[in-house]
Amino acid sequence: NGGLCFDEDEVEVLFQPLPTVELSPADTQICEGSTLSLQALSDAVQFQWMLDGIPLPGEEQPTLSVQAGGTYTVLVSSAFGCQSTAQSHVIVSPLPQVSLPADSIATCGDSLPLFGSSDAAELQWFLNGQPIAGANGTTLQAEVGGWYTLQGTNPPGCQTRDSLYLRLKPLPTTQLKDVEEVCPGDTLLLQPGDFAQYRWSDGSTQDHIAIASPKDNPVKIGKLYWVEVTDYEGCKNRDSVEVFLLPVVRAVAQPTEAILCPQDTLPLQASGGLHYRWWPDSSLNDATLPNPLATPEESTLYFVEVSDDCPENKDTALVDVFVYERLATAGNDTCVSPGVRIVLQASGALSYEWLDLDAYRLNAYDIPNPRARVTHNTTFVVRLTDANGCTYLDSVNVAVISNPLDFVTPINTLTPNGDGINDVLEFEGLEKFSNNSLKVLNRWGNVVFEKLGYQEDEVRFDGTYQGKPLPAGTYFYILNLAGFEIKQTLVLIRE
Repeated sequence: NGGLCFDEDEVEVLFQPLPTVELSPADTQICEGSTLSLQALSDAVQFQWMLDGIPLPGEEQPTLSVQAGGTYTVLVSSAFGCQSTAQSHVIVSPLPQVSLPADSIATCGDSLPLFGSSDAAELQWFLNGQPIAGANGTTLQAEVGGWYTLQGTNPPGCQTRDSLYLRLKPLPTTQLKDVEEVCPGDTLLLQPGDFAQYRWSDGSTQDHIAIASPKDNPVKIGKLYWVEVTDYEGCKNRDSVEVFLLPVVRAVAQPTEAILCPQDTLPLQASGGLHYRWWPDSSLNDATLPNPLATPEESTLYFVEVSDDCPENKDTALVDVFVYERLATAGNDTCVSPGVRIVLQASGALSYEWLDLDAYRLNAYDIPNPRARVTHNTTFVVRLTDANGCTYLDSVNVAVISNPLDFVTPINTLTPNGDGINDVLEFEGLEKFSNNSLKVLNRWGNVVFEKLGYQEDEVRFDGTYQGKPLPAGTYFYILNLAGFEIKQTLVLIRE
């Protein structure tokens, strides 16, 4: 004081720590319309929230619910009045726009393209709440009815959905066939079924149309008919049927006439229908073919019935086949003793050619009666050409037997009295020995009957000589069976 007096005093200064504070979450993004809870983690006792530096009235709690974007700041104060701040930057992302054309659709058919619109970065379709694999565009081909949802997503996962219910009404189906055939003289009724409306290709609106086929329709005529039907739910559909008017069957058979040699084959040919039946069929390879092969043994008149699937639509044609009679033969089958030389007896041909040369040996191969020595059962085959110019094969079987008496029974009595018993000399089993000869002699050794190939024709020894009856008595005969002889007395009895 006055430059001379001094005084002193002391003050104690205490430095209090600042309160700690941390915002959770820190900088973040939220979707438009959503709410974010900011949490101030602090040991302070007072809180004040601000948005972009402007205090938010009444927001004095540790937490803050926010929906708007901006910079959020929290000012915290300790009990000593010390203050700290923390900030969080919140960005609000707009929701994507997603739109479907309606809330529900009912349509006719088994599918419908659904068209949506969206500005979303990602899209996903759902059916009845389940995601549809690969359906990630604005358009979807719906194959079944149900709830369809289109979901759009933008970062950071902001989603918008729109849904519709689809009802697929089945198209009406008719009872028409793809193809119908109408028999001559018949009428076909085309009846699609029970529907609300009908529209036919001829302009008719009735529930059916009738198509008549002429009785004498000459050719097959086809025409396409269609009908558009509308069911009771308003769904329309069109169906068609091709109708054929069948022609009257006109049977044609070729050739109409033919001349064949024995063993020849003739191709027959019928036309005019769908089904064929030939008769007689014993000489045909297949009587149900339109073109069977015929190998008749004799002259034959062939009939063919030609038909289609109409019960009464049928017709008949004829083929007259003349077959030349066999003029030539290889001879009758016969039996011989082992090692006997026989003479084959082909006849009736202009030329002869014996075949199968490795199977046997003949003294000649181009004559009707070659000689052969037979030691085992043998079949001789000859190609014959007769006066008609026909060439065919025939064969003769020669069987080797040890004892002809096993087959041929000798006869010792002849009673030509007309009673049908022993009237002629007849040997049972002799047909097995065509290569035979018979000689009948009287008691003085004179030949009264002689025949080669006995019983091969109608000639028999009946107890006559030169047309006159022989006297009763004892006679003698020699039956030669190709190397084996039966010598026997024959008693001729006359009453």
